[in-house]
Amino acid sequence: MRNIFQDASIRIKLILIIGVSVLLALLVVASAITGYEYLSRRQQPEQALFAIANIVAWNSSAALAFMDNEVAQKNLKMLETQPSIVAAFLYKSDGEVFAEYTKSYPRDEGFNHLQMIQWVKDDSPVAIERASNSTLLDRFKQWSKKHLGLSAAHSMRSGYSELTLYDKYRQIHLLKPIFIDDDLIGVLHLVDNQRSLNAFFQLLFYSRHYFTVYSIGNHAGVNAFATHFFRAVTEFNAGDEIGRQREKIHQPSD
Repeated sequence: MRNIFQDASIRIKLILIIGVSVLLALLVVASAITGYEYLSRRQQPEQALFAIANIVAWNSSAALAFMDNEVAQKNLKMLETQPSIVAAFLYKSDGEVFAEYTKSYPRDEGFNHLQMIQWVKDDSPVAIERASNSTLLDRFKQWSKKHLGLSAAHSMRSGYSELTLYDKYRQIHLLKPIFIDDDLIGVLHLVDNQRSLNAFFQLLFYSRHYFTVYSIGNHAGVNAFATHFFRAVTEFNAGDEIGRQREKIHQPSD
């Protein structure tokens, strides 16, 4: 391959160099667009889930305070209008399930309700152990989210935090403590399967590959056209030069 490139003409070398440069530039631009879209789109489901959680938690605080299971079930049932929310739970302050709503919800065994009630408490042994056992990648994600204003943990009153976690099915778990007069009365747990986000990234994935293949094919076509064009011009010039030489030979001398 190296000998072929060395033996090629300067014009072919220039075409190859320009072609490779264009392809690299296209890949860099496509990667930058994909990265930007990933960061901007990734936070949208979490922000939407926070907004929904605030409404549901406010509506459910009275039901938890008065132990009205029927009202709590109705509040969670209203989440049927949100296609991406596949599960919702209301826990008492002791971790017992008070009300729940599920639809096509694949459960992750690591998200046990008795543990999650401890995760939201900053100084609980379970929360401390979970933080110490997190991987380097998870710590980097938490650091980047915090400094980009996309923190997964929002500190609240009385040493509790609002958390967003991801399970092995890439579902978002939002844990929101519910208070009355600074006393914890329960925790709201919402699960979002990110259906719209996954559909968008799948479309973006296929669009990027189509764009790359199209660019390669289009560039190959331009190179082929340029090669044939320059060859035709060269042959025309050579033929024209031969014709002039013939005219000069056959021209009668004075």
